[in-house]
Amino acid sequence: YILALLYIDRAMKRHPRLVPDEQSVHRLVLCALMLAAKFQDDTFYANAFYAKVGGLTVKELNKLEITMLRMLDYRLFVNHEEFELYHKMISPAGAAKVML
Repeated sequence: YILALLYIDRAMKRHPRLVPDEQSVHRLVLCALMLAAKFQDDTFYANAFYAKVGGLTVKELNKLEITMLRMLDYRLFVNHEEFELYHKMISPAGAAKVML
């Protein structure tokens, strides 16, 4: 989840006109999660699986994937320091939810 959040943040910083709304936010999150899984994991599901889960066509998800990769300039690597920074940012939010 941290990589996906980081990819979304990077995309939004590089492209300030990218403003997700209630019609597009699930596409952005799905695509970021898929890219994170593909980059981080040795085994991952096919795009058809992610498309089905996200309620999209494979064609639409493929297009979103290439668009997001281009938005990120194909830079998916995250160094340890950057990962830890984002991990620390979201950890309090997760801890607060558990406390409820």
